[in-house]
Amino acid sequence: MDNLNKLLLALLLVAPSILAVTDPTQSLVITLEYNFGEITIGNLRIDNALYHGSKEEGGDYLLQIFSKDGEVVYNNKFRFPLITISEYEGLILQNISKKEIIMPYNEDFALIKVFDTKGNLKLDMNIGKDTGKCGDNLCQLGEDYKNCSSDCVARKIDKSYLIALIIVLTIVAVYLIFFRKLKKK
Repeated sequence: MDNLNKLLLALLLVAPSILAVTDPTQSLVITLEYNFGEITIGNLRIDNALYHGSKEEGGDYLLQIFSKDGEVVYNNKFRFPLITISEYEGLILQNISKKEIIMPYNEDFALIKVFDTKGNLKLDMNIGKDTGKCGDNLCQLGEDYKNCSSDCVARKIDKSYLIALIIVLTIVAVYLIFFRKLKKK
């Protein structure tokens, strides 16, 4: 019985870290595309992607999300990882890039704005839940692969719970095997 208590204690110590990794909270995933100074949204979806609570430190652009009441509910400074596309007389042109930003989802999100370092508005788009129009080649809030397969691709099932279960079962199996060998000696 003493070994069983040790096993339960070990599981209690490991469980919080496993549960923290497998947080089922929904996230808003925005893919921003930069093309020769123009910024557009390449994809916008609600997903079970894991939000780790971290933001980039600084950056050239500011992403702001506004609520239905016009209040700023999310801020994030970020950079586009620019891709070199050509070189002309020693001048390297870096003009195409994509940036995926993951944040906690809130049903009150209504508007997204992106500003450059000079405060110039580069993107202004309504992202309210019912603004998506199927067939516009943009997977928006309220659309998914079931109701608009032309805009949204099927997402893979979140396997984090399965991974957590495998880890717990492995710990239990190792524990049982180890202590059975000790009892035989």
